[in-house]
Amino acid sequence: MRRREFVALSASCLVWGALANSAQARRPPTVGVLWHAGAPSEEEPYYSALLQGFRDEGYIDGDTIKLEQRFPSESPERFRSFAAELIALQPDVLVGVGSLSTPYLAEATKTIPIVFTIVADPVAMKLVDSLAAPGRNATGFSNYSGDLMGKRLEVLRRALPDLKHVGMLFNPDDHLSSRYLAQAISAAKTLQLDLTQMPVRLPDEFKPTFSDAVGKGVQAVAVAGDGFMFRNRATIARQCVERRLPVFGWSHETADAGFFASYGTDQRDLVRKAAGYVGRILRGARPADLPVEQPTKFELVLNLKTAKAIGVTIPDALLHLADDVIE
Repeated sequence: MRRREFVALSASCLVWGALANSAQARRPPTVGVLWHAGAPSEEEPYYSALLQGFRDEGYIDGDTIKLEQRFPSESPERFRSFAAELIALQPDVLVGVGSLSTPYLAEATKTIPIVFTIVADPVAMKLVDSLAAPGRNATGFSNYSGDLMGKRLEVLRRALPDLKHVGMLFNPDDHLSSRYLAQAISAAKTLQLDLTQMPVRLPDEFKPTFSDAVGKGVQAVAVAGDGFMFRNRATIARQCVERRLPVFGWSHETADAGFFASYGTDQRDLVRKAAGYVGRILRGARPADLPVEQPTKFELVLNLKTAKAIGVTIPDALLHLADDVIE
């Protein structure tokens, strides 16, 4: 080969190499998301909140980011297989939405960064070493705050001046149920309220449990939120209306479903924030160094439509305190 041809060929290789490197550099990052329900519509409003969070970070699915999302319909086998499927794609970051999905990701990989959200107790679940210093490949956002059950009973007392007897609806299989129950017992004692425990593990137990509570004189019910209660929020709301019994929830979505009221973490905000942590990791941050954030934004939601249906008049002073009123 003559010298001139060799130089031309070398220059051509350099150009193509530079173009290849440039194309690779422009490859959008891949983020795997493991949900818990069976379809995007079943994850609303959180599904839209996550997409909005990515947009706020400048990431558009199919353009500046590639989202690989899986919906296991709360099947343990599908959780496990979908987690493995996502990891096989070698994503840049994984996102686990909720306490059901995240452990499967954490079990399947110790190296790919994981951002979780709406997880009540990541330390007890062994996802992190501590909230301040996660120390592992996972970090994210907790939705647990210890004093919320007491505040819900306080609001019920303000809404119902003649309240004497409350019920506590909870899932005994949830690992936080004992904490919620202890908080409710303590708050009821302080407020001089009788409290009846209402454990429910299966959907067909709601109706007899509510019947038994009404028979015992329960005048209102506070609900300890978990995935089981969230999935059955419409059923609980029907019990509320059918029995003319105010039921107090833990998130805006429970009031939207027909609960009398709710007070708790803005969980949509936690999902949006998860996208922010993903962005920080994509820019070089290590999950082990990003502290788990606890909820700081809470909202009181009152459902006037339900209140009217069950014959309760909410005092004006309480209405003025609400962050949102459903009419």
